[in-house]
Amino acid sequence: MHDFENRLKQVMADILEVEVSDIVENSSPDTIESWDSLQQLNLVSALEAEFSIALVPDDIADMLSYALVRDIVQERLGA
Repeated sequence: MHDFENRLKQVMADILEVEVSDIVENSSPDTIESWDSLQQLNLVSALEAEFSIALVPDDIADMLSYALVRDIVQERLGA
């Protein structure tokens, strides 16, 4: 589990151009200035590639914080 969260935070930090330490439980477009609609799409593509998953539009619309991104990716990995 710990490895999963490290990988997830690294992908998010790379896409959002922030430090891994800036990705915390409540990180969201409200707390990370670079997290806009374009970066949301880039993040989705990067997560799909990193974890070999397919995200559906509802997933993408719901990814509004680190915690939600983590839960959605975990759900897809288990599906």
